[in-house]
Amino acid sequence: MAKLRDPSMPTYVADWLSSQSVSVMTLEQQGAFFRLLCHAWLSGDCTLPDNDAALAALSGLGEKWSDGSGEIIRRCFIKKRVGNQTKLVNKKQASVWKERRSFAERGREGGLKSGVARRSGTKQTRSKREANGQAKSNSTST
Repeated sequence: MAKLRDPSMPTYVADWLSSQSVSVMTLEQQGAFFRLLCHAWLSGDCTLPDNDAALAALSGLGEKWSDGSGEIIRRCFIKKRVGNQTKLVNKKQASVWKERRSFAERGREGGLKSGVARRSGTKQTRSKREANGQAKSNSTST
C-alpha cells in the first residue's frame, strides 16, 4: 500500500500563540521551528533526523543553528527510536498527524467499499433522510 501523504497540515493558531516554548523564541527561531514542523509533516512518519547539520539546513538557519537557536528549537522535540535510528518528533504534531492518517484511511476504506458496491449494482447505505423514513422525491409542487 502506498503511503498516505497529507499535504495539508492543520495549524492551531491559539496553541501556537499561547505556547510558552514558542513565545521565548525570536521570530527567526519561530520560522525555523515552523519549517521543521512542515518537513516532519511531509516526511512519511512525522519525524526529523536527529542530526544538527540536517536540522540546520532544513530549518533554514544554517550556521545560526549553532548560536543557541538549535538548542532552543530542539526542546520542542523528543527523541524517538525508529528502527536502528534515533529521530526527533514533536508530540503535539505527531498526535494530530496520527488522527489525520486514521481519518484518511477510514475515508479511503469507505471509498473502496462504495466503489465495490457501485460496480456490483448494490446499494450499500441509505441516506439519512431515507433512514428516517423520509423518501426522496424528485417532483416539485406548484
